[in-house]
Amino acid sequence: MMRFIATFIFGWLAFMLSASASAQVPGGVYKVVSPSADATAVTIYPDNLALITEVRTIDVPKGRSVVAFEGVSDLIIPQSMILREFSGFTLERNFDYDLISKASLFENAVGDVITLTRIDKASGALRDTQARITSARPNGGVVIDVNGQTEVLMCSGLGERTQFEGLPSGLNPAPVMSIEVNAEAAGRQEVVISYLTSGLGWRADYRLDLNAASDKAAMLGWLTLTNGTAKNYSGVSLSIIAGDLNRRPETRAVSPPKPVQRAQCYPQGSTKRGIAERVRQAIAKSNYGEPQMLMRAMAAPEAEMMMADSVVVTGSRKMAVQENVGDYKLYRIPAAVDVAPYQTKQIAFVDKAAVDIKPYFLAEISGTQSITSPTPLQTFYEVDNSRDGELGVALPKGTMRFFSKTENGRVVYLGEDRIDNLAVDEPVRLKLGTSFSVQMQSEFDDRGEDFSPAHGTFTISNAFAAPITAKVVLKDVRLRGGVISSENRPRDMDEIEPTWVFTIPGETRESLSFGIGTDIIYRLDLDPLSGLEMGRINTGDDFVVESDAVIKGTQTPIDAVGLYLAPVEDNQISVATTVSNLREETVEGETYLLARVTHAMKNNASEARILRVEPRYEDLDEDDVSFSDATLNPVRDQNRWTITLAAGQDKVLSYTVRIYQY
Repeated sequence: MMRFIATFIFGWLAFMLSASASAQVPGGVYKVVSPSADATAVTIYPDNLALITEVRTIDVPKGRSVVAFEGVSDLIIPQSMILREFSGFTLERNFDYDLISKASLFENAVGDVITLTRIDKASGALRDTQARITSARPNGGVVIDVNGQTEVLMCSGLGERTQFEGLPSGLNPAPVMSIEVNAEAAGRQEVVISYLTSGLGWRADYRLDLNAASDKAAMLGWLTLTNGTAKNYSGVSLSIIAGDLNRRPETRAVSPPKPVQRAQCYPQGSTKRGIAERVRQAIAKSNYGEPQMLMRAMAAPEAEMMMADSVVVTGSRKMAVQENVGDYKLYRIPAAVDVAPYQTKQIAFVDKAAVDIKPYFLAEISGTQSITSPTPLQTFYEVDNSRDGELGVALPKGTMRFFSKTENGRVVYLGEDRIDNLAVDEPVRLKLGTSFSVQMQSEFDDRGEDFSPAHGTFTISNAFAAPITAKVVLKDVRLRGGVISSENRPRDMDEIEPTWVFTIPGETRESLSFGIGTDIIYRLDLDPLSGLEMGRINTGDDFVVESDAVIKGTQTPIDAVGLYLAPVEDNQISVATTVSNLREETVEGETYLLARVTHAMKNNASEARILRVEPRYEDLDEDDVSFSDATLNPVRDQNRWTITLAAGQDKVLSYTVRIYQY
């Protein structure tokens, strides 16, 4: 007979359990127990997810039976499990996660008789007493019947040991996945189960040790694996998948309730505390062991899971091998791997002796405000990951850490930065901090009355004895919409953002200057039908709207660059507007106003002008007005035209307007 002994000393449990034999489950169905896997393959994905594939050998009878797969992950995602290579049919699946614990033991043993070992208050001797559990619930204590007297367990003020004569049914020492099957024939079968589990994760960690010149680095990359489950993976085939995996929120592990059996018998500070302390000292001298040792033994799994401080570094012979799997990168470990519960393990996958490095100092320009106080530049390192370079490999997202050595050989830490998943030939740029030895001051002049570009000068000082590389980037998207001119240094035309890269000798200052301007856009903001009398409708007459009543030369840039630049005005564009065939039409019972509008525009200036035409109708929503049959193509939307007029040039814009709610 299986015998289970659980010892409680001030709330701490220790138990021993022998293996159970196969038996029939309710309903007369035969139960087959598979205690462990013959072989296991583990594939760990991003976002704390892994695919477990196990090969198991089972002996099944013909017909219906329940196969209990013991030792599956305690963080299994039950709906993902599949049984393969089985000669028969799958009928039902159940995941049993009611595991042995202090609370579950009492809850499942209500009505059973237990043996209590207590300390006699008078003699201090240990005495055994029979008791029957009458009630047990989490946080509510355990009610027992002792010789017809009702008591609450662990509320006597003295130490107690509890002994169960058997393991209550329904409890398992480890999670069990049960599958009801219908086998075509009796006999031994080798089957495969596959399921997803949470609790297994990985990250990439990189270490780069710079040489004295900071132009090369020894690079070592580690796949850092974490096992946050209670399952021991021994001698498994291990692979890592790198990439961005789409995952639904419902694909998560089961979170079973974790009841805690706690008796709250006496208020804190009562006189019973002194008795309890003497009992603890007595028990410490007995054969039941040190309570603190029991506490540590019981809390060890939880503590390891929280701290994850057990780190095992594999040898170089287990260097991961990269393979392509669609859009993902797979890193396969060529040898069997052991991953203990709550363990962190590192496996090397990149080992390069001399990777090319380019350090530089970055300044980002946003806005046109002058900054007279020296501002530190950002320190960056760019790792050459070109196809023809020393590195030339895909890099999964993770953290890169940089180290260097002082003149006396002491290793110093320079900083770190995270990278995203990067393919070969993608730039690897890492920010390590800011430099107080390389600083910048800026001076920006507003645009003048002659519409000339605003001008900026940026002075960078290098306090290092050695030359450095400076990179200046125009980050502000509004400024980037302007026209850059008068640059005193060549621009890097391979960059999307305006970028200047130049060398600054040691202990010197260098300046970058350029102008930022914009095309001046003049908006024709008018209501062509403003002031018309209703008597003109349906007459068929053409009438001219006087230009001085509808045109005002204004500065309205096509983008937001104008927010930074001084306003300008120019009234050298004339516009004559003609409204033709103003009439009413009724279609399907709906009446609307219809007209043909023509704008004759002329640029009287000595240089080109850009005019934006935006017809507006007072007190009408955009949905109440539509335009069609325009002689010039609209820009951006159907009721806005941007037209370039050369010096002295005429252009005509004509369109049909329909007004539905006039």
